[in-house]
Amino acid sequence: MKFAVWILCVLFAGSLILFIQYDRTLGRDIFSYSIPPFVAVTIFALWRTGLFRKPDGSPVTAFQAPNILTSIRLLLVAPVIVLFSHGLAGPATIMYILILLSDVADGAIARRFRQETAFGLMLDPFADVASTVAVFSWLLIKGLVPQWLFIILMVRYAEFFVGLLILTLIGRPPRLRATKPGKMAGCIQGVGVLVILLQNVLSYNIPVKNIESFTFTILAAALVIVIISQTRIGLEAIRNNTGAERGGI
Repeated sequence: MKFAVWILCVLFAGSLILFIQYDRTLGRDIFSYSIPPFVAVTIFALWRTGLFRKPDGSPVTAFQAPNILTSIRLLLVAPVIVLFSHGLAGPATIMYILILLSDVADGAIARRFRQETAFGLMLDPFADVASTVAVFSWLLIKGLVPQWLFIILMVRYAEFFVGLLILTLIGRPPRLRATKPGKMAGCIQGVGVLVILLQNVLSYNIPVKNIESFTFTILAAALVIVIISQTRIGLEAIRNNTGAERGGI
């Protein structure tokens, strides 16, 4: 609860400063669009307190660093899109880089210091989906990514969540774990988005021939590999009558 109060104070103070010193519409939009995910995460954390347990079942009494980073990553999505929408590509890109770095950091810290919790394992995929889909949607609206690539991205995530639902309904709830294809795709997605932003939004000319076509091809290949990996994991879980280790978000 203390973390939620702290985040709310930071959000309010930052929005107020922008409202007074820079642009009233920007400050208002960042605050108003950030409140729904903030409320959703807070309610979920208070409602499912039983998720704050280590993999061995022992309870966690404090909101640890990995959970903090995952929550912040999810809460940064709305400000990133608002900044892009207001034409502030530079600050938005910096904030998107922070999202990518926090994605790497929270997993590394959780594994290194054994701070994995069920809450973090459940929230992490949603944070990844929210950040990726939001940025890709904005790029699609601006005509910076092709529709076919966006469709492949949505198929990847739709398969993941439909697979989770099916396995849960048939009594084989999956254990969420990162997979090598998922980690690879996550890195490629992050780099790919940054390349697109540098080339088309920040007006930085990358001296590589056909850089956009190459980027789209690599992104599509990575997404297809994850789709195949997720399909294999799901089918094995059903065939072996065991819970799957789902990953790849």
